[in-house]
Amino acid sequence: MDDEENRERLDQPGLKADEATDQQALVPTAVRQVNFHGDVITVVLVEERGRRQVYVLLRPLCQYLGLSWSSQLQRLREDEVLAEATTSVLLSNTEVGHRQRYTMIGLQLEFLPGWMFSFTPKRVRADLQEKIKRYRRDCYRVLWEAFLQGELFPVEQREVLASVVE
Repeated sequence: MDDEENRERLDQPGLKADEATDQQALVPTAVRQVNFHGDVITVVLVEERGRRQVYVLLRPLCQYLGLSWSSQLQRLREDEVLAEATTSVLLSNTEVGHRQRYTMIGLQLEFLPGWMFSFTPKRVRADLQEKIKRYRRDCYRVLWEAFLQGELFPVEQREVLASVVE
């Protein structure tokens, strides 16, 4: 599947206004979920510019951590490096015989720690500050180890790892 076949327009009904852009959404070739401190983090594998890339969906992470999604999205767009590492991902869900399509913003896996280190724990609710510290401390290690051990995308692991190491 080439890049053009893999992308779809974001003019799908039901898009969240803060996630809709003129950018075309990537359609994942695989979706996996990782349990991280009791939260389910969704990662997707996509084809992008002829390479396989792993993205972490960010909106659910913001919800788990008590972060304002609109503020985080704005910060991502304003950061030159993180903005280049984000993309829209087109997902689908079938409920009661009805297929729902929606987009979410994903960040390349290797940029996740950098984004998380931009958090200021003191600026969130007191009951979530320790959780943010724990996430920041452990996110890179746990997700990266899962990736390296082939737990996320075992079939693609060697090719994706080679592209990350290059």
